[in-house]
Amino acid sequence: MVKKSNWANDEDVKLIELFNLGYTSKEIGAELNRTKEAVQKRIQLFKKKKIICEKNRKLKQIECREIKKAINRESSKFLSNRATIKACISAYKNNSMGDLVLDKKKAKEQGIAFPIDMPGVSVNEEIRKFNKFEEKNGKLDLIKYVKSEAERLRELQKEVRKGIEEISV
Repeated sequence: MVKKSNWANDEDVKLIELFNLGYTSKEIGAELNRTKEAVQKRIQLFKKKKIICEKNRKLKQIECREIKKAINRESSKFLSNRATIKACISAYKNNSMGDLVLDKKKAKEQGIAFPIDMPGVSVNEEIRKFNKFEEKNGKLDLIKYVKSEAERLRELQKEVRKGIEEISV
């Protein structure tokens, strides 16, 4: 229930304090159990009487905005495993299967410490597909593999076109 009585002195002090801290009228209203409009009217009155100085509030608002931006920027900087590996490619070496593996031997020699969350292996999916094709069809034939992949892509393209035609009709 929202108060409809006159403003008390302690409420005025609290309003001025919250306003100077950069709170919005909606937040102040929730804190003081008043409507947003009532808070705005009271702030307007204090500005006329020059009890509230707008400069202090603007600085606080800018500071709060910058803090929120910095937090959002930092939280959105998360790198996926693949992006981390691309950024630190010198810390990895290729194994016999073409996978990128964290080079711990090189790190020990150079006295480098890796963070715990650094990915250890990046599996090379292309070689895995190629090896599956080789196991399925016997002897390795690169031209045959490329032709089969091209055929598979053509079939996929036909399915997509059919789906688009069904949707458009």
